[in-house]
Amino acid sequence: MKHSIFVCSLAVAFSAAVYPSGNVCAQKLPVRQAAKAAAEKAVSVPRLPAVRGLKGSFSVPSVPVAGARVPKVPGQPVLSSVDALKPALQKVDQTALEAAKQAAQKAKQAAGKISAAPDMRLSIAKVQSALLAELPEAQQPVATAFIFKTTYNGKEEVWGATAAHIAKGMGKKLTLIFYNGNTKIIVPAEVVQYGPNMISDLALLKLPEKLPAEIVPLPLAQIPSTRGEAFISGGYSGHHFVYTGKQHLQKDNSRFLRTDFSVPLKHRAGLCGAPLLNAQGEVTGIHCGSVWGGDFAYAANTGVLDYLLKAQHEGSADIPLVAGPLRLGFLKTTEHIHSVEALNARQQTIGRYDTENRLTQSTMLALLNQPEVRFLRFMLEDRGAKPVEFSMNNPFRYLIYDKEEKSFYYQDIHW
Repeated sequence: MKHSIFVCSLAVAFSAAVYPSGNVCAQKLPVRQAAKAAAEKAVSVPRLPAVRGLKGSFSVPSVPVAGARVPKVPGQPVLSSVDALKPALQKVDQTALEAAKQAAQKAKQAAGKISAAPDMRLSIAKVQSALLAELPEAQQPVATAFIFKTTYNGKEEVWGATAAHIAKGMGKKLTLIFYNGNTKIIVPAEVVQYGPNMISDLALLKLPEKLPAEIVPLPLAQIPSTRGEAFISGGYSGHHFVYTGKQHLQKDNSRFLRTDFSVPLKHRAGLCGAPLLNAQGEVTGIHCGSVWGGDFAYAANTGVLDYLLKAQHEGSADIPLVAGPLRLGFLKTTEHIHSVEALNARQQTIGRYDTENRLTQSTMLALLNQPEVRFLRFMLEDRGAKPVEFSMNNPFRYLIYDKEEKSFYYQDIHW
């Protein structure tokens, strides 16, 4: 992956402060004034010395939909009649035949739940920045968000979500635009929580207490997806709603889902933040990237939303830092990982990786598997409510994982 170039849907000049140099955005600001306005409001992020990050950035490809409505979604091949298969099933007992009938019926019902769903534009919104509200709509950069429903401590709640790099680039005050036919429904939103950039590209949006009755919140998937499972998605590119076509899960590493994906580059910009929907119409992930010219895409795992909701309600939350089967420790939702070092038994550095906003599980495992390595030491900075602002005045600490003891502990850092 390190040689791949990622395509980003973030449509503001501010993105350079969030992602490493060398990243390119697929959607460019249509006017110089927009870039200037964004740049004036951007926060400069000093980098630590000797930073070596993975190159690339993120976006999602898509295919336009005529009339801005979602077409019926072709489901998985479904048996319309088991009788047609009787010659091939003559040796199969009646129990197996009945099981096949039931499986076919369930698949047909699941596929119907998507194709019979209401207009997706009542759940999925075009995102625009309040920083650039003075510009004509056609000249504003665009991204995607959606609203979802969940239950917290027995109470049903409705929130919004998008990709974290979108939220960091467009600012905390956003405008969500839904459509009921040709009628716009405008909802203000505020970014209140970000997933740690090494864990998940997710942002939680606070919405008004009362939403227009036409808006339809999406349910979150409660069961992990399985390899080969089919998804659909839709969002906004070039101010038009597009349907991204069917995708299938290739890999799930608990932070990101990887799906097969192959559509023209010209349709990719703006779709980061779009929900990935399973056959039941539940959100399993949030689009955050695709490989330039490649045939696969990435979505942040929506399981991280549980931690962001906890942080919003309780003031803080800890998210597991994992590498393959290993749990290396916990991060606060507000913490940034600057670097990870491989240490020997005397805690001398024998390998180092400077994250520059990206740290893959394979990188951590490669450091941990070097000869003589016993510890991994992560430098953490707690940036609080300002996730893109580096400051030596912020709290710093080390997270240290002991490979032999399979345990971890923390050390404060004092400058």
